[in-house]
Amino acid sequence: MALTKVTSGVRTLATGEVETANIADSNVTTAKLADDAVTAAKLADDAVGLAALAPQTDGSLISFDASTNPTLISPGTSGHVLTSAGAGAVPSFQAPSSGIELLQSVTASNNTTITVGSAGGSNHFSNSAYKKFLIHAYDVDLTADSFFKMNFGTGTTPTIDETSSYGWAINQYNTNAASASYTNADGNSTEIRLMSSQQDAASPTDASFHVELINPSNADQFTMCTGWAMFGSINLDDFHRSLFFGVYEEITAITAVRFSLESGSFETGEFRLYGVKDS
Repeated sequence: MALTKVTSGVRTLATGEVETANIADSNVTTAKLADDAVTAAKLADDAVGLAALAPQTDGSLISFDASTNPTLISPGTSGHVLTSAGAGAVPSFQAPSSGIELLQSVTASNNTTITVGSAGGSNHFSNSAYKKFLIHAYDVDLTADSFFKMNFGTGTTPTIDETSSYGWAINQYNTNAASASYTNADGNSTEIRLMSSQQDAASPTDASFHVELINPSNADQFTMCTGWAMFGSINLDDFHRSLFFGVYEEITAITAVRFSLESGSFETGEFRLYGVKDS
């Protein structure tokens, strides 16, 4: 059957003759739009919300590459920080090159001793990324009046040394409503003392102390430490602050630090070990 071209009755639509209201929603499909039909000028400011973005891995960030095109920054490892690579380069998450990092946390609950430095088979003190270590204890409450003591451990499974290999010196400031005084003490004994008088178990003021260790993994020298302690007695106006220095007179690497008491136990307390980056 032959086809006949129909030319009569056909006319060109005038500009503006087809109104939006006369176009069904289903008639405008993706296929009807040219790839470059929707330009930036057609998008209103703030028109593209979060829901319009393609899903990405949690922790990713949007940046721009050297060609000024959008690019994704992959999530970093926990503890890493966003590090600039300079102009024209995409930043990335990297381990911090300096600063202080929390390595271990121990909570006391009626413990006679608290040990930090070695946990779960890991020896924090042997990590070459750190040359200095800080131990901070706070909210320390005791079950009996007592002195704070510190010993060092050595070996893969740390053995705590309780021999007479320790030397220590303390300068302590004591104050109350009536007077203030200084006391000095030193000695060689089976532990390093952090104070020259006892923390009162009934004191409304919890004790705190801070210890600094320099390069404890060095097996060619004595291990030295310094720090401070703050504690009180049963009287609200009776406080003590000590500055102490200690030395472990053995040429060996340290793998653990143990805190103990002359009597009683650590009823409560938070003990934190931090590593200070070498650079």
